[in-house]
Amino acid sequence: MALARILLPALFLFLNVGLAFAESSSLSESEIEQRNAAAAFVLTREASIPPLIGECTHLLRGTPTNVESIFRGWYERNRPELETAYTWLNRYLSDLKAKSPEMHQRASNELMRSVSTGGLQSIRSIFKRQLPNQSMCEWAVKTFAVQQLDLKNIARNPGYEQFGEFARTLERIREEPGFKPEKLQIGYENAAAFRIGISNMASLDAAEAAKERGDGQARLAVFQSLANRGDGAAAQAIGMMYFNGDLVPKNPIEAYHWFYAAWSLADYDGLNAMGVMLRDGVGINRDIPLAQAAFMLATVAAKDKSAHDRAQSNAERLGPQIDADATRRISCYSLRSLDDELKKPIQALPTVVMGKAITGSERKLGAFIPRLSANFSPDSCK
Repeated sequence: MALARILLPALFLFLNVGLAFAESSSLSESEIEQRNAAAAFVLTREASIPPLIGECTHLLRGTPTNVESIFRGWYERNRPELETAYTWLNRYLSDLKAKSPEMHQRASNELMRSVSTGGLQSIRSIFKRQLPNQSMCEWAVKTFAVQQLDLKNIARNPGYEQFGEFARTLERIREEPGFKPEKLQIGYENAAAFRIGISNMASLDAAEAAKERGDGQARLAVFQSLANRGDGAAAQAIGMMYFNGDLVPKNPIEAYHWFYAAWSLADYDGLNAMGVMLRDGVGINRDIPLAQAAFMLATVAAKDKSAHDRAQSNAERLGPQIDADATRRISCYSLRSLDDELKKPIQALPTVVMGKAITGSERKLGAFIPRLSANFSPDSCK
């Protein structure tokens, strides 16, 4: 599941401590299984923190619930368990990699699947696959302030007795001769740094649930909430819904409106999508040079390979239709003037999101796009 996979990059960023104690190969299979289970329990609990920070900080702003203070306190109280879990996993996976890279890869994948799935299940138990709200966040965040629910204490709660073995296992690891974990970079700052995908996990899951039940309005509401928080990918998703008629009536102008919003939030797929509509005259006037300018800029600014390849393919297909005059027009666009031209089809419509300021707004495309810069001269734009 895609939502489970977005947790994966976060899980092993801190497994870089020195190994100060015996190889895991000296332990029985039963002991290794117990240690892995205890470590996975710790990481699963921690995995729900970045989404809660991302989803709840803005919802609880101005309320008595201080998100940062609560999670800082949780990390401080639970640091021994976190350090033990991460240090053990580093030891175990390092030993396994030296023994067999294939076994190391399988074990890593299995552990990551377990933790990411557990993290997603935890988020679903809190938000019920609905758009997060203040009351949900207040309850969820406050559970991390309750010391009785800390990693070492959770088994003391009725119905959670089975987790007591995890605390005992972690304590056994810490008492092992030579156990001296290095200082790990774990804490509130690291958890709050995961802003793409993980921080919006609950909202994305709510959008996915809305799609599964065919509720287009609920899906729109989720993406609009994310877009209002500056998420360009969410604005792009709304544009695609209107462009394709996905759970909403087809509406080219509204699609273009949201593609422009995505571009204004620095999501360059929105720029590419506007280029397609300008190239084909879908709901707006056809403008080949402006479309090519959008494709070219999207190609050099794309943040991932798939977005780059889409824009580059569009630019290459349109290339034969671009003559010298069109090339000059494209080259002489500044980022600001290009933005002004892109906005014209929707300038009479209200702004749907507050965009980001354009950095270096007076730079000409011909000065930094490789396909234009070889023959570009600023004098030709006068």
